Amino acid sequence: MKNIGILTFHRAFNYGAVWQAYALRRTFISLNCKCDIINYSSYIDEDYNIMPRYKGSVKEFIFNFFRIYPKFMKKRKFIRFYKKFLNVDFNNIVDRNLLNGLNEIYDLFVSGSDQVFNLKLTNADKTYFLDFVTDSSKKFSYSASFGLADLDTEDKQLYAMLLAGFKKISVREIQGKKIIKDLLNIEANITLDPSFLLDKETWKEIALPNKYSDYILLYTISLPDRILKFAENLSKITGYKLVFITSALKRTIKADYIICTPEQWLGYFLNAKYIVTNSFHGTSFAINFNKKFFVDLFSETPMASVNSRIENILKLFQLEDRLIDNIKYNYNKEINYEAANKILELERKKSIDYLKAIIE
Repeated sequence: MKNIGILTFHRAFNYGAVWQAYALRRTFISLNCKCDIINYSSYIDEDYNIMPRYKGSVKEFIFNFFRIYPKFMKKRKFIRFYKKFLNVDFNNIVDRNLLNGLNEIYDLFVSGSDQVFNLKLTNADKTYFLDFVTDSSKKFSYSASFGLADLDTEDKQLYAMLLAGFKKISVREIQGKKIIKDLLNIEANITLDPSFLLDKETWKEIALPNKYSDYILLYTISLPDRILKFAENLSKITGYKLVFITSALKRTIKADYIICTPEQWLGYFLNAKYIVTNSFHGTSFAINFNKKFFVDLFSETPMASVNSRIENILKLFQLEDRLIDNIKYNYNKEINYEAANKILELERKKSIDYLKAIIE
């Protein structure tokens, strides 16, 4: 029985991040492996700090101060989740100086999924490239993302050095495959985001219900006016209540504002009549759950850099017409889930076969 250590962004208080970690670990366990999420604390954690920091702007300090309570409530919900679903004690951190000792514990290491290959996002943290692993035959990635369509020229040599030691590499997007080809002249595998490894019935087992019946779910990673107006208009046309999962303070539209546990988050997605999102994982779960959904892309930097992830997943499932730009307010257009589900079944098998190849 292989003992596997996974490195990913599980400590982010982000629903997609924790569910992809859960799904990958659960899949390895279903393949008769022991598997841990390595509780590594990195620069990413700073984005989820509860206490405000004074950076010279009084306005910014005051804004962050009033966000303490909603951020605290969200953190508390997530910490309970880590223990129950990831078998991780949030406060029992594995620091950088402890990583070398893991070489004696795990038979292999897997980096991914999410943007673990994005050095700009991690503040140049090489840990996610498994640089601490002494035996290169133990180094693998699963659906890793660069979060970029291409690398800056000055970064390519460093990336090539960091990736050269991997036994097998799988990436989440075609752009990542092209980057690997350019850097190492090898063919990386393209695999599904881990959230797709589990089917709808499996997710139902852990989802929690909510009090709403007919509602539109709004889930965003930022608040551009266009998606908010689109969601409001959809609510008016359908007569369905708008439920907005967010910890944002500003009440920008008429909706029920929700801070929920990850299990409740699943339930909101499972039971929604419509889903409106600009999130990659919001899109992924909408597709996996066969929901009527609409997706917005970002028009301004730096957020526009995430568009490639959403565009890839829509192209894979032949669902590009779900983009708000392509809907043209044809809200009732049916989604061809028969075709999409056949693609999902095939891609899920390919992705699981890749994991089986890792542990053989």
